[in-house]
Amino acid sequence: MIDKQLLEQIDSLNRTFLQPESRAPSLKEGIQAVADITDSAALLVDEEGTILNRYLGDFKPSENLHRLILEETFSSDSEFMSVIKSGVRKHNQQYLQGASIEKKNNAGSTDKKEYYSVLPIPGREKSAVYLFLFRSKERLSDSQLTLAEIGATLLGMLLRQAALDLADEEARNRELAAGAFESLSYSEVEAIQEILKNINNNESVVVASKIADRLGITRSVIVNALRKFESAGIIESRSLGMKGTFIRVKNLQALELIASRSSRMGHFS
Repeated sequence: MIDKQLLEQIDSLNRTFLQPESRAPSLKEGIQAVADITDSAALLVDEEGTILNRYLGDFKPSENLHRLILEETFSSDSEFMSVIKSGVRKHNQQYLQGASIEKKNNAGSTDKKEYYSVLPIPGREKSAVYLFLFRSKERLSDSQLTLAEIGATLLGMLLRQAALDLADEEARNRELAAGAFESLSYSEVEAIQEILKNINNNESVVVASKIADRLGITRSVIVNALRKFESAGIIESRSLGMKGTFIRVKNLQALELIASRSSRMGHFS
């Protein structure tokens, strides 16, 4: 007979994750839900060892482990990276390095036992994301491991939906970029080409009069080109008075598409 408490915890996880899209949890909230229900600290890590998200809660790790899990990326020689490279799940592995350091710093104390479990997030292909769970003193029980496996599956659903949403957004951005580009006159294309040369970290300051003089066009051509891009949601701009106009690119897919198209058009100018 399945434990009643376990069933209630599974129901709790399902209620957290299986919400209508408008109320679906964020990735941070999803990780916290899995961490809380397994009484663990949790990290999401990609196949390169980059920590995508974390929730530590009340977890008090040893100094060395604390440093590792607060880094942006696991070091290439860490034991965690060897587990990721193996691509297999690991349950209740003792983190020995933390214990040995604790013992060295305080010879009169007992070793600080820390455990970690690594669960590949299910996906269509070989997992590229892993759920790490950390505990002090006690290993995860069988019930907690069951909840962790269910949580990993639900996190996988959340990640896939986020990927689909991102793909949809990028497709919309490309369509907006294509429409904005097609609306440009030849002189406006020239102006955009010149502006793109000065984009740095998706930002630039445009002095319309200088660009107009350099290209032999009127200032209004540049203003119109920028207005079309802003209307399409590709950029946002702010006047800096005599210094020019500050531009920030909002639609990065648009920037790539427009750079490609304007480059091809440049061959025929």
